[in-house]
Amino acid sequence: MTMEQNQTPAQAQPEPQVQDEIQTDTERDTQTEVRNEEANRPSHLAFQVSDGQDGKSYFNRIGAAFEHRDNEGYNIALDAVPVDGKITLRTLKDRVEQTRDAQATDRGKERGEVER
Repeated sequence: MTMEQNQTPAQAQPEPQVQDEIQTDTERDTQTEVRNEEANRPSHLAFQVSDGQDGKSYFNRIGAAFEHRDNEGYNIALDAVPVDGKITLRTLKDRVEQTRDAQATDRGKERGEVER
């Protein structure tokens, strides 16, 4: 007798297949990325920075970065790619503070205040 003939009917039945419920890492990551991009605000903004003739740096927004749920990486969505290949990522907080500082400096100059 073979081993299969010695088994009772309950033992001989194969385990139920759960293949439909199993997702590959890639499928899971793709779904997570889509949810993050749709549901979350970007954690960083992507800029191409150029130097102007007046000594100032000019930030041209070209995209955004979305942090992964596990905080181990980012998805970067770009609307443009700089010719020089350099991309600057800044947090939203950094960029807001820079904008406020620049606006305050400009208002001070309009009022005739002297920089110290």
